[in-house]
Amino acid sequence: MLLASGPLNLVGALLFAPPMAKWRQGFGLPAADPFYLWILSAWVLAFGVAYAYMGVTGRLNRGVVAIGAWGKAVFAVLLLALAAEGRASVSAALGAVPDLLMAATFASWVWASSRSAAGPQV
Repeated sequence: MLLASGPLNLVGALLFAPPMAKWRQGFGLPAADPFYLWILSAWVLAFGVAYAYMGVTGRLNRGVVAIGAWGKAVFAVLLLALAAEGRASVSAALGAVPDLLMAATFASWVWASSRSAAGPQV
């Protein structure tokens, strides 16, 4: 799942970069200020690199995965809510489904790994 998240986040980072306004419109995403789009694009890319690194090395960081699960869930739920309000397209909402599935997978891994870890947690 981490290896799949790397390329998914790369595409997301490119899509949210301000020069890609026509692509975002094509996916039915709402318009936003370029400043916020650059921030979003940079963070999506950073998490994609972290996911790919963890997937390739097999060295997982529970904190990064937990924050990533939160971010993916928030992104998906917000897009689904915007689509329900008619402020984003149905195709944009459907495009968020993989993020929602990855968020659930990441969260379940964090939960399971925290319950199976022996000793005090720092």
